[in-house]
Amino acid sequence: MIQNPNPWLAPWQNFYLILASSASALIGIQFVVITLIANRRRPASAESISAFATPTVVQLASALVLSALMSIPWEAVWAVTAALSLCGALGTVYCLGVIRRARRQTYYMPERVDWIWYALLPLAAYLV
Repeated sequence: MIQNPNPWLAPWQNFYLILASSASALIGIQFVVITLIANRRRPASAESISAFATPTVVQLASALVLSALMSIPWEAVWAVTAALSLCGALGTVYCLGVIRRARRQTYYMPERVDWIWYALLPLAAYLV
């Protein structure tokens, strides 16, 4: 077993492990999404990409941020509460913008399932 030369960094081990592995997976998912969008016969409009593709990547990135925040060795409960509350508030505002963009775009008419997965569930998660 390798000894940690700096004992102050030992509590941060999980933070860097989660951040590095999750960030690399997120970058890989982004490349897959970009490749799938680029190979379509009927090119998607910018407004539909900002309404459906971009929010998916943002939701994955927010899961990464929340995981990283929860693995930080916080010294006080109020600090993590404030950080998570800020993420929830920003996510709520972003979800409301996504709903607005999804209603305005004309490329694809969202169905009930789309509204549940792209609007309702992410909004509920951020509010919780």
